[in-house]
Amino acid sequence: MRLLVLRFLFVVFWLLVCTAYAQPPVIGYNLLELPSSRRAIQALSQPMGLTISQTPIRDVLNSVSQSQSISIFLDRRIDPSLPVSIQASSRDSVLIDVLNRIGENAGAEISLIENVVYVGPRGKTQALQRTAVALHHSISFAQVRKGGPATTELHALEWDELSTPADIEAEIAKTWSIQSSLNLPHDLFHAWSIHQPCSLATQLAILCGGFGREPEFGAEGKFTSRDIQDIASWRTKYPVRDTRIAPDALSQLRNDYPGCQLLKRNTAWEVTGPTNLHIAILKLGLASPDAKAGMSLLRSGNLKGTAAAIIASLAQADGLRVEWSPACTEAQRTQLISFEVTNATTAQILQAFAEAAGLKVTLEGDLVGIEP
Repeated sequence: MRLLVLRFLFVVFWLLVCTAYAQPPVIGYNLLELPSSRRAIQALSQPMGLTISQTPIRDVLNSVSQSQSISIFLDRRIDPSLPVSIQASSRDSVLIDVLNRIGENAGAEISLIENVVYVGPRGKTQALQRTAVALHHSISFAQVRKGGPATTELHALEWDELSTPADIEAEIAKTWSIQSSLNLPHDLFHAWSIHQPCSLATQLAILCGGFGREPEFGAEGKFTSRDIQDIASWRTKYPVRDTRIAPDALSQLRNDYPGCQLLKRNTAWEVTGPTNLHIAILKLGLASPDAKAGMSLLRSGNLKGTAAAIIASLAQADGLRVEWSPACTEAQRTQLISFEVTNATTAQILQAFAEAAGLKVTLEGDLVGIEP
């Protein structure tokens, strides 16, 4: 009897662990807020025509990448010699339409990872999108914890014909000055160029994705990889300014992304769903006072006042919670500070606040933590 009880408790514990593990990650430092992501989202909506017949998909994608100034990556699991035929007019097609038709021809799926169009097997790319978003948050969070700014660094990436995964990993490690041990299987890659600079998270994600792996950022600062988790959704908040969106538009989003959550909480939208949902919302203008920006709220100006008043005002505007460490003194809370921001995101304003106040500030989900 005792053995049965122990087995039952073990099963319950394991189910709880698995359930917790499968929860969508909460993102504070959003990869979609980078200017690189913003430009790519806009580029995909530009008119484009294309007429080709029985042309290898690798050649087609290279041509589109160069003509449209957008990076495209072909997953190793897609045969680069697959012939593609398409006829599309710029009068009724935009870039994403053309790319989707190319993908349909090849039995592939098209997804945007930051500013890289990823062409991969159907049903495999959404989890990879989440991987890049979560990794970017982890890298940024670690840098802010050390007292630095959230990462906005971008680099291009290219490799020669017949490069191995280890060769490409070594090039990434050299460029970014990181330690990595991805342990990817041996293979030979065709020459390729990610010519539009992108984040470290994106580069590691697309390298690992073709092997069914996802990169991890360890506590010791080393990058490794593991089997990719079948989780497409992630959660974050987007500030809003009395933006009115037609109810039918929200209903359409909920129909297009079953199980998603679109909750307006005070002055912020809390969104849970796959990356394509987040992109769709940004394009609708839910998260921006400027539909042309298509991104989260940007601010400019000079902020003056006590540290406590400034952070409270920012939190109220963006639907955030603030937690001051008990170690913070009253003098630190009431000190008068002033700093200038220009087209700054919430994360950038928090970093400027931290520098002006001489405090350590972290953003995890909707919680702003403040320490001496």
